[in-house]
Amino acid sequence: MKSRKKYQIEYLATSSLHPNPRNARKHSEKQIAQIAASIDAFDNLEPIVTDTKLMIVAGHGRWLAATKLKFLQVPVIRVEFSPSYSRA
Repeated sequence: MKSRKKYQIEYLATSSLHPNPRNARKHSEKQIAQIAASIDAFDNLEPIVTDTKLMIVAGHGRWLAATKLKFLQVPVIRVEFSPSYSRA
C-alpha cells in the first residue's frame, strides 16, 4: 500500500492568504452570504488549501466568507504543488 502524506492544519491570518487570479469559480454575493451563514451556524470546519506561498488553491468561497465575517484567522493546509498541478 502506498504511503500518503499527512497534512497539518494551521491557523493563519485571513489577510495573509491570496486569492488565485486564475480561479475559474466565481462566487456571487448571495453565495458568499450563504457560506458565511453556514460558517456562522456550524463553525469553520473545512480548511482552506494553499500553496507554499499562501495562494489559495481550494476554498476561495470560504476565504471570502471568513473575510466578510471579519475572522482574524482561518484553518489552512499548506501543500507544495508542482506548477503544472497548481494550474490544474
